[in-house]
Amino acid sequence: MKNNQDWAPTTAEYYHRLKQISPNYSVANFKRNDDNILVNKKSLAVEDTLDSYTINFDKSRHGHHVARSLATERANNDASSAEAQKALAERETNGCYDLDLSYNIVKSEIDIKDAVLYQYDFQNDVEKKPAFIYFHGGNFYGNTPDNTENFGKKLAELMEGEVFNVDYPRTPEADVDTLTSAAWHAVEYVATHAEEIHVDPARIFVTGDSAGGNIAAVMTNLDTEKEIGYIAGQVLIYPMLDVETVPTKQKLPAMEEFATKLIEDMDDENIESLKTLKAIYPGSHEMSDAIISPINSSEEDFAKAPRTMVVAAEYDCLTPQGYTYAKSVAETHDDVDYIWYAGMMHGFVTRMGIIPQAEDLAREMALWAKR
Repeated sequence: MKNNQDWAPTTAEYYHRLKQISPNYSVANFKRNDDNILVNKKSLAVEDTLDSYTINFDKSRHGHHVARSLATERANNDASSAEAQKALAERETNGCYDLDLSYNIVKSEIDIKDAVLYQYDFQNDVEKKPAFIYFHGGNFYGNTPDNTENFGKKLAELMEGEVFNVDYPRTPEADVDTLTSAAWHAVEYVATHAEEIHVDPARIFVTGDSAGGNIAAVMTNLDTEKEIGYIAGQVLIYPMLDVETVPTKQKLPAMEEFATKLIEDMDDENIESLKTLKAIYPGSHEMSDAIISPINSSEEDFAKAPRTMVVAAEYDCLTPQGYTYAKSVAETHDDVDYIWYAGMMHGFVTRMGIIPQAEDLAREMALWAKR
């Protein structure tokens, strides 16, 4: 999947950096703060700058990878408006190359019509394995499961379990009700077919990055509202949880001009996307509704939320809302984990094998699922 002209660290460099990020993996690395959140700050020797691997990789990039979404092709909302066309144009610029570092994984496809699940199955004789249902990011209109496939495969391997990477219908072809319904059907499928797909029904977790973190949070709300209990926990990776309020642009320290531009361009993309989404995503809902902005979930929903982990990047304008969400859950829970990565910007999990923090997070999530 990687363009051979793109920069990548040597194997020795990669694993040396990975060991620097986390010399060991232990619950003891999480320290409870004044907001009742268990925090693990992942730091590097060089502070106040964007990680050098991110800079080197982005300086060398040649093109991008844009895959098909079968679920989106089947959706039929009108996509003729100017904002819809803008979203479609931006979709064609999405995508990122990464590397497959997994082993002993078999990929299969489960088509449930309004969504497609790509199953990454770690090959062993265990009949009931832990499972993550993964929703990819992309501002609800971009990216596909291809962007997070290598992360998902590595997570399945490390967890010795299953990951179901969901191809859901994106906007503008789908509005929030259509997308949410398809995402829920994916959760429902895994839970109700657990025996035949070798999943432990007591260890089904939802996760996602950016907009996918939003979808995962909405799924936990639906699960508690329906009083079903399919979902045992959620991991929200630099989530976009407030789709109504424009984030505040970051005040960056002095750093290399290219690094500053990378961060500012990503922030601008996330901020600009809110204007586009307002025109094509809400359907009959308000942008403040919890089905779109789960940061506005009710106190009852937060109180009923399952076990929660929130993941943050240092240079990401969405980081404050992720922390606010974690704080809301922690008001009634003692098991809210929060991992913060120094030197990282939004989107790092889509660079498995290039950015060691992606694998580090997969290791943390695997251990979290096994606890």
